[in-house]
Order: sequence, then structure tokens, then C-alpha cells
Amino acid sequence: MACEASSSVDKHWGWLSLATCPACGRVGLLPPEGGEPEGNASCSSCGRVWPVREGILVLLEEPLGDCAREASAWERLAGGSNMEEEKREAILSLTAQLPFPEAGEAAPADSETWRRHGGEAFALLDRVCWMNRSVLEVGAGRCWLTAELARRGARAVALDIVSHPAVGLGAGEAFLRDGPPFGRVLADMHNLPFADSSFDAAAATAALHHSPDLPALARELARVVRPGGLLLFANEPLRLPFRQRSAEEEAGAHEGSYSPWGWERLLRGAGWSILHLKAGAWADLHGIALNDGRGAPPPPRSRLAAHFRYLHLLALAPPRRLLAFLREASAAHPARPCEGGRVLWAARRLSRRLSRRGGAVFGPGWHGEEVSAEGAFRWSAPLSLALLPPSPRGALLALASFRPDISSHPVRVEARLGRGPRVSFLLDSPGWRELAVPPPRGRAARRPTLLRLRVRGGHFVPAERGWGEDRRRLGVACRTEISV
Repeated sequence: MACEASSSVDKHWGWLSLATCPACGRVGLLPPEGGEPEGNASCSSCGRVWPVREGILVLLEEPLGDCAREASAWERLAGGSNMEEEKREAILSLTAQLPFPEAGEAAPADSETWRRHGGEAFALLDRVCWMNRSVLEVGAGRCWLTAELARRGARAVALDIVSHPAVGLGAGEAFLRDGPPFGRVLADMHNLPFADSSFDAAAATAALHHSPDLPALARELARVVRPGGLLLFANEPLRLPFRQRSAEEEAGAHEGSYSPWGWERLLRGAGWSILHLKAGAWADLHGIALNDGRGAPPPPRSRLAAHFRYLHLLALAPPRRLLAFLREASAAHPARPCEGGRVLWAARRLSRRLSRRGGAVFGPGWHGEEVSAEGAFRWSAPLSLALLPPSPRGALLALASFRPDISSHPVRVEARLGRGPRVSFLLDSPGWRELAVPPPRGRAARRPTLLRLRVRGGHFVPAERGWGEDRRRLGVACRTEISV
């Protein structure tokens, strides 16, 4: 019986022999007593203990900076840490179907996206034999890829900065109930708590682009993967013009995007030689890289196919975005922020139906969580534009600045409706302040009017940080206009 218990502990916690203690940096952590999912893992060198909660080793107790912002963004998306048991069980049941959720009421709204992501990732897995290989998945999220690696015979470990049961490592419980075991560790992927050359491979799906420092991440992955080991990356977004902001980005998560040659340059700079590269039809990138220190480019055929697909997507992006914008305008729904407001002039001529229904089209900005009023938007560029319905009596705006030192460094904002007079306003205290903007003269007041909001003085400097240590939360916010 003792031998069976020891074998069970080794199966579930054997990967701890590769982990390093964040306190002393020595290799080798001891599993919790009896291999239980609740308890403490301890360092064999310094004796420091690290908590194990619901089977997850916690090596990131107090995330800081970019890591803290990313973790809090995903917690907000998941609805906080308090979750009823019935809802938790429903989420775990759905998670167990990922990445191919069954059709029906319980399936998520983005089921097709999940199936596409799963198909691309599994196609990469099919190119390698995983039996008895040690694999680390970074940014594992719900652990569906880690579970598939374990099913294929790999000794897999999932790493993430979120343990929430809806979007983080806690969801891995759904796969562990009826599947092979794998490890779960709460840690920062930029500072991996593992010894050099610990793994035969590393994997990531839709995770690398969340890194604010991708070159550093590529070097860190090269450190923990043995020479001759592999890196699999799938579903990484490619840079396209007029890209819609995702819900993750609006919540404060980092959403990077690069061209295929940008991804090549970043990976090759860390010594990864690219063996396979593919650009998908949905503007995502998939590939396999070898840790040999040479930084070789992908094979010519694979490279040309990926670059050609990307150029094709670039050519299609502007007309697709313009059609989407016109559909939104004709339906009288506010459009998403668009770079530079270049298409607002065309929308002004096409917005009579929009103006009759009282809608507005907002220019470049960022919809922050703290601006909860309906129709409010935030901008951090010197200029933002909004297309308003006819305003014969002008408009009453509610403005606020979120610069950290607003009292000592006030912000001056200038507003103008069409060709009407300019109105300047000083924001020198926290909270919302009202600004009356006179209407344009003559017949222009009876047509949809362009509102210009410009920061004339006291604009933030990029080195400053706003609420939650987020640079994007600086700037000025404006609530929906109210006729005077």
C-alpha cells in the first residue's frame, strides 16, 4: 500500500523536482504531505513553504506591475473570485468539452472560435510524438491544451497567472477528474520557476501575444527548454489595420499583434530556429521552432505561404472594415473606436438615419471600465471626434480627466461643434465637470455635426501611469452629449 501511495504522489507531483524555489533559487521542491491537493510544498534547501490550493502550486502570491494588471483584467472578465458552487460546476462541465464544445444552450457564444483554435493547435500536436516528453504550457488558461498533451503521453505542466475556475488554472480540474494527471503552477511566464533545460518542449496557444515583453519571454522559454527542444505556438494574432478591440483589451489585458516577419525576428533573436510557419485565414499565426541557438528562418515554402496569406489579409482588411462600419452606422449603433477617425467624414454624409434615432459615432478612444455611464468614452490622443445628431441648441458635455496629479497639473480641453465657436475648459479637480458648447451657426445646426475634442495643454506624458498602473487609463473621458 505504501508503494502505491508513493507511486501516486510521484505521478501527480513528480514535476516538482524541476521547480526552483523563488526564495533561494535552488532546484527541487517537495510535494505536500500525502500528495494532497491542499497543503504546502516546501523547498528542500531553505525550508520555505509555498501554498498548494486545490491542486495548484502558488509561486506568485503578490503579482506586480504588468503581471498584476493582466491578472486583474482576467479576474474582471471572469466576474470576480466569488462564484456559486452550482455555477462553478456548470463551467467545469463546459470546460471539459473544450476546445470542441458541443452545440446547445450551454455552448459559449464563441464556439466556432474555440473549434478553430483547437483544430489548429491539435494539427501542430500531430506533427510530434509526445510520449514520455516533458512539456510546459505557458499562459495555459483553462488547461485544455495541457490536458491533450497529457492524453498523448506527455509529462505536462500548465503555468498561468490566473487560478480562477472560469478562465484560469482552476478550470483544469474538469480535465483531471477523468483524464491523466498534469501539474498546475501559478507563476509569471517571464520569470519561470524552473531550472535550465528542464523541459523537452514548451507550448502556447493564444498566449504569447499577451506578453508586454515578447523578446524577454522568448529568451526565458529558450532557457527552460533543453537544446534541441521544441516550441509550439498557435493562434497568435497577426497585425491588421482597423483591428477591433477585444473584450480582454478593454478590461486592461495586454493584446499585442505582429506581422509574420515580426514574429520571426523576435523568435530568431532568442535563438529559436523556425521549422514550420503557417498564417491562418482568420489572421492568426501557428508554428514550431527548434531551440538550437542558430535562429534560422523557416523553410522557404512555409515562409512564402505564410507571407503571401498575410499580404492577402492586409489587402482585404480595409474594405471589410469599411463594410462593417457602414453596417453599424446604418443600424444606428455607436461604432467601435477607429484609428484617426478617417472614415468619420464619410459617415457624416451617410448618417441621416443615424441622427434621427439619436445615435453617435465616436472617434479614437479607449472604453475603460471605470467610465460606466452609457455612451461614455475615453481618449488619450490629442484629438478625438464624435458625430452628433443635429444640435440646434448646442450640447452639454460632462468631462473628466484621469491624470494622477490632476490638481497640481490641470488639463485644458477645447471643444467645438462643427464650425461653431471654440470653447476652452480647465480640468483641475477629480470627477465630472460640465461644459456647455454653443451650436454652429445657420443651417449647419440642423445637420449631423462633428464634435472636436482636443487636449490643448497639460496632456499626460507617456512615462506616467494611471489607475491600476495602466498607461491606457490616462487622458480625458466624455459622457454622451445632452442637448441644451
